[in-house]
Amino acid sequence: MSDQFGVSTQQNLLTGGDGAKLYGWNLLNSANATIADVNITNAGLLTLLASVTADPNNATFTVPFVYQNITGDFDIDTYMAQSNPGTKRYGLICRDPNASAGEDWLGLVNENGGTSYNNTINSVTSQYAAGGTAFAYYRITRVGSVFTAYNKINSGDSWSAVGQVITRNDFAGTIQVGLYSTNDALAGNRTVFDYFEGTNSGGAASITTTALASS
Repeated sequence: MSDQFGVSTQQNLLTGGDGAKLYGWNLLNSANATIADVNITNAGLLTLLASVTADPNNATFTVPFVYQNITGDFDIDTYMAQSNPGTKRYGLICRDPNASAGEDWLGLVNENGGTSYNNTINSVTSQYAAGGTAFAYYRITRVGSVFTAYNKINSGDSWSAVGQVITRNDFAGTIQVGLYSTNDALAGNRTVFDYFEGTNSGGAASITTTALASS
């Protein structure tokens, strides 16, 4: 899977509301987003502008979430190219939509200038420190039921593993992996993602890799 945000993948993700989009993308909670597009607001980038201040921790998952359905083991990373100061939370998360009770997800999350590795089971969130700064590069790998997170500040830096490794035996073989953002109610605060790329063992059955262009 190469860079997913480029000229050849341009689209307004809000068109048609929730559900499947072009190039393997999906959008959840479209009603809570003012902007969700690829290569329109910002060339070669995914732009998210949420209209809600909701915190997904310990709560119903109502934030705008742009994701792909990923099958099997994977190694995926993204670059947060820009986040306006008023954007409270954003990140790279993995969500199982088949939870029997509450929300089940985990992810690397920027929360008010610091990064944490969050693990949510039945809408109850445990947070693990992942550095005292807002890392720009996030990466999550899955091997079976084991999820490992990494981050770094600059492109040329080595990946640093977050100390906590999370095991989720309850997660299905295919889960939602993608990006989300909230707002602090200040107009115009948005998060811009430069790329979403990596590998997965499920192959083309779960990821569309046609007509991709590097941004």
